[in-house]
Amino acid sequence: MGSRYSEISGLLPVPQPSINKIMWLREQEPRLYESIFHFTSLESYLLAKFGVEHPPISHSLGSYMGLLNNQTLCWSTEISDKLSLDFNKLPALSAAGVITGTISSIAASATRFAKETLLVTGGGDLQCSGLGAGVINNNRAVLNVGTAAGLLVHLPHPVHAYKQGLVCPAYSVPNTWEMEGHAQASATVLEWFNNQFGTKDNVGTAKTDTSPFQKLDEEAENASPGSRGLIFVPTFNGVGAPFWHPQMRGLIYGLTLRHRRRDIVRALMEGISYEMSFIKDVMPLATGIPIKEIGVTGGGANSDIWNQIHADVFDLPVVRPRIKEASAVGACICAGVGAGVFSSFEDGVAHLVVMDRVYKPNPHNKAIYQEARGLYKGLISQFGGSQLDTDFNNFRENLENRNLKE
Repeated sequence: MGSRYSEISGLLPVPQPSINKIMWLREQEPRLYESIFHFTSLESYLLAKFGVEHPPISHSLGSYMGLLNNQTLCWSTEISDKLSLDFNKLPALSAAGVITGTISSIAASATRFAKETLLVTGGGDLQCSGLGAGVINNNRAVLNVGTAAGLLVHLPHPVHAYKQGLVCPAYSVPNTWEMEGHAQASATVLEWFNNQFGTKDNVGTAKTDTSPFQKLDEEAENASPGSRGLIFVPTFNGVGAPFWHPQMRGLIYGLTLRHRRRDIVRALMEGISYEMSFIKDVMPLATGIPIKEIGVTGGGANSDIWNQIHADVFDLPVVRPRIKEASAVGACICAGVGAGVFSSFEDGVAHLVVMDRVYKPNPHNKAIYQEARGLYKGLISQFGGSQLDTDFNNFRENLENRNLKE
């Protein structure tokens, strides 16, 4: 059933898609379920608040509801019939870059947007980030480094990637698709580290206008590649693609008395790069399309040292767009196409996407990182899905339940 579901939807049978929440609500709150008009996305909700009476959902966001037929880009009757879900509770579907209406006078007054401003469909955050990084009809992948991290490539047709543990939903460019994989925790791990273990020496001040993350960058730059034999596995929220061990939690392996704080900081960055590099490895196996460069976006793209680590671990050039929050650029391109400002999505990319820096792989670090990646994969293999992993989860849950009772 899992493989067939993936073949239809382009997704995997994992907890994230909306279909799981819809089924839970139907079983646990049947009266509330019956009263709901449409299950939809934040995109549709905002369109409704701005004045669209029956707002559609874009194909890329509709994909992640887990009920879309990925071949036809229509709601799947096979999935809804199999699960006995009410097909009428799903909104209309739309490609990106389509005008759905204009802003209402009430919304214009509340937001100070101009009356009759066009309302246009967009896409999901990673799909728009890919578009905003120029990932369209080329061999570039986008690595978006935010709260989580995602790696995405553009495809002209859907690909079944169940065996590779990857998903293939609709893209923000109409009638095309994308393949992606995620690390469930990324830059948020650095935030966690700074919040828990920061000191007055690495807290930014208004006087110097230096952020805590810039201080962490400085520490990582002063550590050597490989972090003196330290491996960090950033699975705070479970292991995602391509290994899929949702129960496994994070660990730091190899600590000795000679390790310093800077080694740990660099290991955090390297561990996230290792995890994403394995997604890069399996993508061409599914698509048959080689990846030749990585476009890096999101808040993590501000870090020069982290971008260089990505380049060294991936052994590929990493390019950074001038506007690092590329999701906003992608959404702007969708709006521009709908409004007629751009003649096509390719035209929008040509006008708005400019790269401002290239990070080339350092050949001296290649052997270090290839060995470290092997050790990282070994840790995942040893712990992920093991009896010890299960025992740790039971131990943690028992402690949490005990604390709740107390």
